[in-house]
Amino acid sequence: MSEFANAKARTLHNLSNMTSLGLYNNDDGSIAYVVLLDLSAAANLGVALTWIPPGAADDMVDDGELSPLAKDNAAEVFNICTLLVHNINGAHVKCTTFHVKGDSTVDEIKGVIASMSARLDVEVAIADYKGGKMSFVAIRD
Repeated sequence: MSEFANAKARTLHNLSNMTSLGLYNNDDGSIAYVVLLDLSAAANLGVALTWIPPGAADDMVDDGELSPLAKDNAAEVFNICTLLVHNINGAHVKCTTFHVKGDSTVDEIKGVIASMSARLDVEVAIADYKGGKMSFVAIRD
């Protein structure tokens, strides 16, 4: 793995602690995958992407919410994750929406996760920044 960022498989994360999520839909509009980040991962990935000092992420974690710039950058991270969740059968999947804590959609989507068929939880480490928790969830057809 790159020296910039790496991920290690760990025990299952508590999904109720995840504060940001990206929805990945098939061409027919059905949800194929959900990728979730906890606040620490979203804040640190959000600031690391544009080389903002790590203290900014610490402040966001202390405040309990992402800054507008960190939200935009976290959304870009979710777009990049599209490459990780393309269907093995070749079906097209794209990140259609990005949600953060406080958006009522987050709780609704967490209900969809109950129909998951597979899940991978990782801890994300970012050089010179703190990391966080990330979960990839495949939704049953």
